[in-house]
Amino acid sequence: MRSKAKYGSKIILDICDNHFIFDETNLEAVKKSFQLKAAIAQVDHLIVSSNYLRDRVTEECGANIEITIIGDLVEEPNIGYWYSSFLNPIASLQYFKLKYWLQNHTPSKKTRLVWFGNHGGNYSEAGMVDLLKIKDLLHDLHKKFPLSLTVVSNSRKKYDQLVSNWYIPTFYTPWNRNNFSRIIKLHSTTVIPITPNKFTLSKTENRVTTALAHGLQVVADEIPSYTKFSQYTYLNQWQDGLVNCFGERGRSLREFDFSHHNQAIAFKWFDLFDSL
Repeated sequence: MRSKAKYGSKIILDICDNHFIFDETNLEAVKKSFQLKAAIAQVDHLIVSSNYLRDRVTEECGANIEITIIGDLVEEPNIGYWYSSFLNPIASLQYFKLKYWLQNHTPSKKTRLVWFGNHGGNYSEAGMVDLLKIKDLLHDLHKKFPLSLTVVSNSRKKYDQLVSNWYIPTFYTPWNRNNFSRIIKLHSTTVIPITPNKFTLSKTENRVTTALAHGLQVVADEIPSYTKFSQYTYLNQWQDGLVNCFGERGRSLREFDFSHHNQAIAFKWFDLFDSL
């Protein structure tokens, strides 16, 4: 803000989560929320990731804010080079441990499911706990399809509490940027169950596009940012979607071109810069 006052700089603020949800008994969280609202009131332009998040911002901060909706860029798959194992031995060990486990529990890649994401927070029901929504369905499907579920996250403790005792084979591996692409490409389908609330409904399309960019099929609960990917995914179609993914009728992913997706987002940023 000092640069704006001194040089007349234009300031753009990009927010990708609903930061207006917090523990009201946490004074530090309350303080940060007020600081965010003050910052939004002073910047020249605000970027949000979805219509839903835009509506939450105007609900909290007023309708006189310049807002543009721009989605997330897709990170390109990072498979690494032949010498990557030597540079990141822990990541490689995690990868080969999972690969060996999958070969023994689900030899067919078609029935390998993966969930990846933050384990959750204390501000809203979200994260790994959402997997409980599809627990019974996966157990039923396992009677016909020998499936497995891999959890890629940041809390072994949460996995042990929520998932480790399931009837189907499950495996936990910590998120590691050095092996993430290789790990999820061991699977065929990403599952993204979501408990709808003001926090989760504001989330970006990041998990869907990440999965699609890695060539995985996606079965998910629909939130506003996912709707535009309905032609590439199974939204709110858990039973039929998973059965199709396990069989021969999974939707073609060839239509999703993440480089074109990224280019379109880049042009939105260029247009915004030109307008200021």
